[in-house]
Amino acid sequence: MDVLSIQGVRLKARTKFLIISVIMFCCLDCIGKTQSPIKGTFISLASDLHLGWNERDWAREFESMSKLGFDTLIIQCVAKIDPNSGQVICFYNTSKFKIDRCQTDWIIAEAEKRGWKVYTGGIEDNVGDDANNPKFLELSKMVSDEIYSKYHLFKSFAGFYISTEPMLNDAGEAGSAAIYSVYGKYLKTKYPDKKVVIAPFFATDASKRCKKKNLTKWWHDRSPDEMAAQMRSFLKKCPVDIVAVQDSTCWDVTMTDLRKYLPVIADGVRAEGREFWVDTEVFSTPDYENYSPAPISRIAEQLEIEKNYKCIMYCFNWNMDPNGSEETRNLYRQYRNMYFPENVISIIPAPLKIEQKTGFFQVSSSTVILSDKEAKNIADDFAKALSLSAQICPDIPGSTKSETNCIQFKINAGLKALGREGYRLEVKENNILIESSAIEGVFYGMQTLRQLFPVEIYAGQTTTNRNFRVPCCIIEDMPRFKWRGLNLDVSRHFMPKEFVKKYIDLLAMHKMNIFHWHLTDDQGWRIEIKKYPKLTSVGAWRKETIVGYWSTEPHIYDGKPHGGYYTQDEIREIVAYAKQRCITIVPEIDMPGHVQAALAAYPQFGNTDELISVWTTWGVSKNILNIDEETIQFCQDIITEVFDLFPGQYIHIGGDEVDTEQWKNSAKVQSRIRELGLKNESEIQPWFTRTMHSFVTKHNRTLVGWEQILNDALSGIIVETYLGEEPTIKAIKSGCDVVMATSTEVYLDKYQGDPNKEPIATGFTPLKKVYSYEPVPKSLTPSERKRILGVEGQVWTEYMPNPQHIEYMTFPRACAIAEVDWTSPDKKDYSDFCTRLKYHLERLKKLNVNFRPLTDVNE
Repeated sequence: MDVLSIQGVRLKARTKFLIISVIMFCCLDCIGKTQSPIKGTFISLASDLHLGWNERDWAREFESMSKLGFDTLIIQCVAKIDPNSGQVICFYNTSKFKIDRCQTDWIIAEAEKRGWKVYTGGIEDNVGDDANNPKFLELSKMVSDEIYSKYHLFKSFAGFYISTEPMLNDAGEAGSAAIYSVYGKYLKTKYPDKKVVIAPFFATDASKRCKKKNLTKWWHDRSPDEMAAQMRSFLKKCPVDIVAVQDSTCWDVTMTDLRKYLPVIADGVRAEGREFWVDTEVFSTPDYENYSPAPISRIAEQLEIEKNYKCIMYCFNWNMDPNGSEETRNLYRQYRNMYFPENVISIIPAPLKIEQKTGFFQVSSSTVILSDKEAKNIADDFAKALSLSAQICPDIPGSTKSETNCIQFKINAGLKALGREGYRLEVKENNILIESSAIEGVFYGMQTLRQLFPVEIYAGQTTTNRNFRVPCCIIEDMPRFKWRGLNLDVSRHFMPKEFVKKYIDLLAMHKMNIFHWHLTDDQGWRIEIKKYPKLTSVGAWRKETIVGYWSTEPHIYDGKPHGGYYTQDEIREIVAYAKQRCITIVPEIDMPGHVQAALAAYPQFGNTDELISVWTTWGVSKNILNIDEETIQFCQDIITEVFDLFPGQYIHIGGDEVDTEQWKNSAKVQSRIRELGLKNESEIQPWFTRTMHSFVTKHNRTLVGWEQILNDALSGIIVETYLGEEPTIKAIKSGCDVVMATSTEVYLDKYQGDPNKEPIATGFTPLKKVYSYEPVPKSLTPSERKRILGVEGQVWTEYMPNPQHIEYMTFPRACAIAEVDWTSPDKKDYSDFCTRLKYHLERLKKLNVNFRPLTDVNE
């Protein structure tokens, strides 16, 4: 429990009013300029009108609050101060309305079971100058001490909520000073580990209440700067932690005043290092003391103004006014959906079908996780995430029998229409069911379920947010494409094993199933090959690295050795790690070009007698393999070991950007051309590709390569195209499947904003351009379109020297690629994507991903 809030003592008192019954609070984090997603709570506040309730009444109310999205309870048995006598008026001690300790403890315990926070109230109402008298201060202290000593469950509360009206006006200024400086200091001294919240009142002289009490000089009579200065002056004297400025729709606070004062006052409060809330009082009951109910349109306007602040929204007597009640409930539900993403279904990539229901599934210490035998690892991983973040250790029994308060992972052969990767997820108030015809679908259903939880589930550590619940919904989902992936180039800059695992986790989170691992190139060889140890002892290391663009002359180098490689044991570990996350690793071993690192280790497989070193610059090296039988054997020996390390279906040999000049100038190669019956050096690469294709096919694998491997005599391979529609259409009409990797849309080594403000890159591919990518050429027939396997984002690391830089360049653009790959085009909407992305980035933040912050999403 975070904060307790009960205000009430066993004192003689007289009752003047019958007031509030249930009050909703809505606490929003400031999004303002940062555009960060808002988090917050609905809070129900119960007062004297409910104190005659029994446990059944409270249980019914808790059920209603749960369905509306409450997660915090405030029981405020308000103790007011008579401005004439200074006497405490304690509502709950009246003969008509009384609550005893046992019932209070039961209420608090029930709230805690639900993971709700509990807040406290405070001294309230016009105190006037009489608040300075010792009697008032002593009574105030008694209120706090009675709460703390009488109710054992309140020992865990985090602070006191002190509410007075008015503050900073002629009649109440001295009284306010007494409360905040004297009473506030008392609380901080007596309870140093508790928060103290003050809630000064804000209204206008048009207020009926102001006129009734003859209060004439209100905040709006002072300039915003004067108000901010006075607030800061108060804060320098008062040991408070949070300022919750009160305003009121029922008391004619004008929208002009709110717009004028709130930003300046907030700045003044925050400048003193205090947290700022807006405490919004809202009537939705018929005339109360001659107050008219606040129109829904006015409440909505007020909430629009206050959405940039943490707001506490009161709703008076909504449960007693059936007509106003439902209207008000709907309004709060609407605003919660707008500003409380943890209760909105905000999933990336967007699902195929989704239907949101009323209510929530609440995780508690008694929640059980069930699974089929095949899905046990998925259930175990989910339980671990939940236990780490929510301090809940759900039981995982061996049975799959359906129970209440359970989360179930199940294989269901009846869902074959959704495919192996499709799933159905249903969240009810008493259970959650994820089912699919195959384990892959269960896994992706689990990823969606995690995104339905508060972002803290991604923290990997204990969090203060124990209110782990999921909005009720039904989701049926399946991917658009079968090949959904990202490339990672570790040749240009080596990346540690733990980062590779993190990268795989991020792919899995976004329902990607292909990790294209670019392991070899001119600048470094990163995979251990037992038969050729010098590939790593020599080829994995370069003496230095070019600084800046390779095309800029003269070249400048950093003078620092760079390198590294993965042992075969490490690769097996990573492959197993990926498999658990339903990801296939596609290793890329470049040949016959991009091989200078290999030739630095074994020059005999090159075309010249020149000894070369691992390349220290970027671009395309002229050094390529020769085509001797020994060289072909060298290549096949390497691929044989790769077969053993990577059990997946696909082997990528690159095949791009082969400079044929060395073949043209080599007498040995020209002789070999005649021996093979080839016309000239331009036919060498097609021959080489056919040779490797035959070898790979004999081992029941599928050859993958860049579009340069394409030739008329070759079919049955997978071609990755990066130069646009023309090679894509050519590959398809040649009988090849295609993976789309168009350089202008999904190459993530390009600038994503103003080059003057971004780290060095090439080209320009902003987020919106990535999201808008449609990979299927319109000119293809329906049958031809089926040969488009999917989309793969490319992360080339020439200018990305470390994991943090890779994350910055990859995210959030990889989120857009995930949606291009998974989501049906008719379900895509960039504006909606950006709304979801703001919240999704909070998940990435919990995972310590150094993503590029959203600035102008239209860049």
